[in-house]
Amino acid sequence: MSAAEGFESADTFYQNGAAHPANDGSVKEAAVEPEPAIGFIAHDDLFSVEPKNENLVVPELGIGAGPPIGFFGQGFVGKTIMSMALGMAVALGKQAWGRFAVRQGTWVHFDYEQGRRETKKRVQRLATGFGIGKEELRDRMKVAIYPSVNLTTTDAVKHYIEAMTGATIATIDALKGITPGVEENSSSMRDYMRILSVASEETGCAVILIHHAGKTDPKKARKEMGRGSSAIYDECQSVFVVTGDKDEDKRVTHEKDRELGETAPEFGLRFEDIEDDMLSDDAENVSPDLCGTGRGLRVVVVSGVQEQQMDRIVRYLTSSGGAFQGSKSDLVKALEMNRSDFFKAIGTLVQLKRVRVEGKSAKESRPDGRISLIADDFE
Repeated sequence: MSAAEGFESADTFYQNGAAHPANDGSVKEAAVEPEPAIGFIAHDDLFSVEPKNENLVVPELGIGAGPPIGFFGQGFVGKTIMSMALGMAVALGKQAWGRFAVRQGTWVHFDYEQGRRETKKRVQRLATGFGIGKEELRDRMKVAIYPSVNLTTTDAVKHYIEAMTGATIATIDALKGITPGVEENSSSMRDYMRILSVASEETGCAVILIHHAGKTDPKKARKEMGRGSSAIYDECQSVFVVTGDKDEDKRVTHEKDRELGETAPEFGLRFEDIEDDMLSDDAENVSPDLCGTGRGLRVVVVSGVQEQQMDRIVRYLTSSGGAFQGSKSDLVKALEMNRSDFFKAIGTLVQLKRVRVEGKSAKESRPDGRISLIADDFE
C-alpha cells in the first residue's frame, strides 16, 4: 500500500481515536473578548472637526437624515400634499415647491391615513403638475397604503430600516396612524418616534413626519401647535408649522432646527390647480387621463402671505365703510384671524400709513377705539 493510499484525513484520524491537540490540555484556545454592548467614541475623535453634512436632501431648509422632520398643522391645511410634493420633487431632482434645490433620490411614502383612492389621486395630480408621466417616476418612488407595520410592531426598527434602505426621503402620513393605541399626551411618544430616528440614521433616509395641530390658541406660540406631549416636538430635529385657510396661501414657519443651527425665514405656499391647456411644452408625455380630476396640482413658494393678511384687513375695512368701531382685539375677533398674523399685518399697515389706529376716547364717535383706512375716499 502506497503512502497516499494509507493517508487519513485529519477528521478521520481524530474520529478513529487520536487525541485532538485542542482537547489534550497541551494547547489552550485564545479567549475571545465579547463585543461591548455600549461602544464609546475614541477620545481623539471627540475633538476632531466633524465634516459638513454634504448629504442634506434640502440643504437650504436643513432637511436630512436623523430624527424626524415634523410638518405640524391643522386638518385640511395641506400638510399631506405639501409633503408629497416635496417627496416627488426629490424623486425627479426638481426644485422643492419650485424654490428649494434638492438632492435627487428615491422617495418612499407611507400612508396611514388617506387610503388608496385619495393617495393615488394626489400622486397623479402632482405628477401632472410637474408635467411628467408615470414612466419618469418608475423605480424612483414607492407607496405603501395602510402598512401592517407601525411603530408599535415587534422589531419595527428592523422593518423600517428594510423599507427605507436605498431611499433618500420618506414621507409619513401621519404620526397618529403610525402609533395606534398610543396616547398622544404620553411622553412615551418619543420612544416610538425614536425608532424612525434610528432607521433614518442607519439608512441615510430623511423622514418627513406629518403631525396634526390642535385648535388655534392665540396665547400659544406656533411651535406649540402640535397636539399631544411636548416629547413629540422634542424628538423632531426640525419642525415646520403650516397654517392658512382653505382658499388662501399657506404660511410656513420654521420653528426648530438642529442641522443648520438657525431657522429658515418663513415663506408662503400656494396650491395651484393646473388645467391641461396650462401645462408647459415639456409635458407632452402626460397622459390625458393620468389625472382623474382632469387637473394637475402644483405647490409653489410665494412670498405674499403677510400681504394677503394685510389685504384681508383692508378689504374688511373697505366693506365696513372704511372704518371699524372698536379696538384691535375687537377687530381680530371680527376677522377670525390668528392674533399673531393680525398684529404683524396691521403693524405693517400702520407703518405704511394705510391704516390709522385710534385708542379709546371720550368722543362719542370712538368710545371703544376706531380703526380706519387712510385714503382719499375715507378721510
